[in-house]
Amino acid sequence: SFDVHIKAFVGSSESNQYHVFELNRQLPKFSMYSLPDRISGSPKSIRDITKLSEEVQGVVPESFVKFKVTERVNRFCMFINQNFLLPADIEPSATETDGFDFLKVSIVCLRDGSPLVMTFYNDSNILIQSENIELAGNLVQAMAQFMNITNLSSAASFPSVLTKFRELFDKLQGLQESSNVLRTDTALKINLAKVLVLRAEDAKVTNM
Repeated sequence: SFDVHIKAFVGSSESNQYHVFELNRQLPKFSMYSLPDRISGSPKSIRDITKLSEEVQGVVPESFVKFKVTERVNRFCMFINQNFLLPADIEPSATETDGFDFLKVSIVCLRDGSPLVMTFYNDSNILIQSENIELAGNLVQAMAQFMNITNLSSAASFPSVLTKFRELFDKLQGLQESSNVLRTDTALKINLAKVLVLRAEDAKVTNM
């Protein structure tokens, strides 16, 4: 998180004196990801936030990472509330924590509009869906740190990243093959130069 200190001077354009307003605000780590704008500011239950997420959810990212934690949904809600700038906190009721199927939170990146979907299931499995592998990794690390987890097993699938990796690997193989050809050609030319030098020296001795 980051601490932001805001100091604003308020007054008329002709005045020599201004009112000074100061504000300190802590920005959470994932401030650039937000819930839909039309959500109200009152606290939301698991049912409300899941329903809203499914209503506004567009294309679900194909890439994902999933893992299981030994925590209840309340801790997951606390993590979301503290690490994202939400217009409304998620506050599950006592009856919801024992009788829900899953909590889904659909969030949008404010930079490029890319979707992020986080789902907490009633068996404590967490599914993070995003095409951004760096974001997914940061979320896993942040959750593990928040929940005091030192060892965590996870499964991930990022087809687009794998495709790019294969393309880069193919290019690297092509560069290596070109490098081998150049080294071989250079060695042949060096050997040819040595032979020509020896012949030149022999010719010089013979002419003398």
